[in-house]
Amino acid sequence: MSDRLPVALLTASLVLMVSGSLRDLVSPLGYWGAWGLWAVVTLIVTRHIQGTRTQTRPPGWVMASYAILIVGMLLSAAFNRDGVSAYQAVKIGVVALMFMVMWRLAERLDGRRLVGAMGWTVVVVLVSLAVSKVWNPTGQALLAGPREGSFLAVYGVLWKAGAFLLPVFLADAVETPGAWARNGLMVAACVFLVLIDG
Repeated sequence: MSDRLPVALLTASLVLMVSGSLRDLVSPLGYWGAWGLWAVVTLIVTRHIQGTRTQTRPPGWVMASYAILIVGMLLSAAFNRDGVSAYQAVKIGVVALMFMVMWRLAERLDGRRLVGAMGWTVVVVLVSLAVSKVWNPTGQALLAGPREGSFLAVYGVLWKAGAFLLPVFLADAVETPGAWARNGLMVAACVFLVLIDG
């Protein structure tokens, strides 16, 4: 199987992560539904792909951290009769499951494909910013003083895409000096996103 579909799935998940305001467009239920659909398709696609790394499961300490957090929240909910804590524990449980699916996908792709998916994510964020300058489907304010946002990531959310992906492109620039032009553009784009919303 071509690795285009796994890269597209990884890109889709990264876009969902950096699109914190997408729920305003598709509703919170629609947003969770998009993640659920992504997880099902990813599990089906990765079933027949061999991993490129030796470790096929997420690190035990990460999963133990999720478990401790969830159990603590459930105990708090039970002792305090707090439905909100129970609901939040379920949400954290779903996030833990998504992490496991993401791990399964990422371990089946090499570093070049991972960096490529992150590059496409930055492109989607920049295109959504450009589209928002002309057309805003959510109708909400996309400016707060000097801070800017888009319909996918309002101000206060947009900077995260640049901040979280910047170290990857810096590391890739050191690891792959021949790709200086692409990495230079990606670093500049990430810095730009942080500056306009930082």
